Order: sequence, then C-alpha cells, then structure tokens
Amino acid sequence: MDAFIVPIIIVFISFLILFLLGKRNEVKVQKEWDRLYELTGANSFARVKHCVDSKVMAIDLAYGEANELKQLGSMQEALKLLDVGCNIITEFTPSMYRLIATMMRFSRMVIAITPVKPLKPGNFKITQLASLALLNVVINQFLISMKDRFKLKLYIIGKGIYMAGSYLVKSTKTLIGSKGEEEKDWQRINDLLSDYKELSRETMACLQLIHDSISLDQAYIK
Repeated sequence: MDAFIVPIIIVFISFLILFLLGKRNEVKVQKEWDRLYELTGANSFARVKHCVDSKVMAIDLAYGEANELKQLGSMQEALKLLDVGCNIITEFTPSMYRLIATMMRFSRMVIAITPVKPLKPGNFKITQLASLALLNVVINQFLISMKDRFKLKLYIIGKGIYMAGSYLVKSTKTLIGSKGEEEKDWQRINDLLSDYKELSRETMACLQLIHDSISLDQAYIK
C-alpha cells in the first residue's frame, strides 16, 4: 500500500508548489501569450493533432499486430513488432511531455468556456494511473477556478504520460527478454497501452480546449 501512497503524496505536494509558483509568475506568462497563438492557430493545431494521432495509431498498430502474430504462433515476428512499438514510444513520450509542459505554462490564461472535468479513475486499468486519476478528482473539488482545475488536470496527465510511457517501455523490454513466454506480461502491456492511449486522448482534448478558448478570445477582441 505504501508503494502507492508515497507517489500520490509526492504528486500532491509538487502540484501545490507548482500552483503557488504559477501565481507568482503570471505576469511573466502574460508576456509570452503570443507564443501560444502560434501553437494553437488553425494550421498548427491541425499539424499537432495529426502528428499525435499518427504516432498513437502507429503504436497501437505495432502492439496490435504483435498480439495477433503471437496468437498465430509467430513469436519471433511478434517480438520484433513489440520492439518497433517500444522505439516509437521512447521517441514519442518526451514530445508529449513537452507539449503538456507548454500548455501548462499558458493554462492560467485560458478562458474557461466549458467546465473542466477531471480524469475518470475507471478509465484506467493500471492501479498507479487510476490512483493518479483519483487524485485529480479529489484535488479538483478544492479548486474554485476553472483555470486552476485545468492546470491540475494537465499536471496529472503529464505525470501519467511519463509513468505510462516508462512502464510500457520497461514492460515491453522485459517481455522481449523473456521471449514472450509470460502471458501476464502480455496482459500488462495491453493494459498499459490502453492507459497510454487514454492519456493521449485527454491531452488532445485539453489542447482542443485551449484552441477553442483562444479562438473565442480572438473573436471577442475583433
């Protein structure tokens, strides 16, 4: 139980520190506002979405085909595809983390056009990630501002992406090292992949919210 409680406490304290620093740095963030317009402009937003969707699809395809080849008895080919998927995740996860970090910097400037809903614990299969989502639900109740709730959600998603990506790479390498003999390792990878895709979907939903908010702000200014 302590193995799950300690990381949750660390994330909770880290967010409080980040929240307080965000209050102090809001003037500095205002000066960088124009940079977010570049990220969420119609063309840029479409490019980012296409890139994320393509990478997630490639990862899903690699792991999905690996599962099918395993069922057909072609274990060596299955392991090769797992290695391909693992490499994509290794390259892709840092990019997702940077995207979330960028959104975090500007989250306080977002117009809350819709209520920010926390992650749903029931959407996650891995205990640690479900616990993070539960933390999002709990802290969300104590925040009044929709902007702060949005910032919290991004922070939790960022931690989740980092954890899911790391666990997925580690579990894949473990499975490849064992020659794919352990069925429980295959199931864990499938669960992690499901959670990784859920976090990626939530990331793009947050970027969509920023895009829509800025579009509304621009329309209001005009």
